Amino acid sequence: MHLTNAISPQISLKAAAMQAISVFWMGLVFGAICYRSGRTIWASVLIHAILDFSAFVASGILFGITQEEAIGATGRGQAITSVIYVIWFLYLMRSHRDEEE
Repeated sequence: MHLTNAISPQISLKAAAMQAISVFWMGLVFGAICYRSGRTIWASVLIHAILDFSAFVASGILFGITQEEAIGATGRGQAITSVIYVIWFLYLMRSHRDEEE
């Protein structure tokens, strides 16, 4: 769905792709949290809400810039968050045997 942002003339394909990669890994993290929390979605829902709100504040959407400007302002931030999500996902999905040792 996030790749459809590239349809907007104000958002580049690169910006939409960076956003899509970041949210892909974020989705895997939410799935891993759901898996590790006993198959309940509420932890993922709460974390998703916190992340979305903090992203809105950090990007400036709550303070007057447009969504197109926020998405178009790609950079190291989305690349860094993608790496963080990959690490977080791998940590959450480690085998249970590692926890017992």
